[in-house]
Amino acid sequence: MTYNGDFGFQQVAVGEGEKVSVENEVLFALFNSNLNKNDIVNKIENEGLYKLMRDVVRIGNQAVMQAKEENKRFGIPEFFSKNGVIYYVMENGDLTTERPDILKDKK
Repeated sequence: MTYNGDFGFQQVAVGEGEKVSVENEVLFALFNSNLNKNDIVNKIENEGLYKLMRDVVRIGNQAVMQAKEENKRFGIPEFFSKNGVIYYVMENGDLTTERPDILKDKK
């Protein structure tokens, strides 16, 4: 199981059916609280598809981490949207909804 949180996909648990090994208790609880019976799907028998999905997620996460590092070098803060509100993560770790100067239009 993977959880797609604000900062990308994270491994939550591995296994199948009753044989699940939880790797992150907090995210597992969050994952289960957000799970809806309509979200449950049958396992696809094509193992190659799961390997492809794993690789796509891994490559995507690497690209996100590279972009974050590059933005940090240029002084561009991380940002994300939650419930329609854009939050900016300042260098000291504080969150703000005020757009930083570096992202404002220059006239």
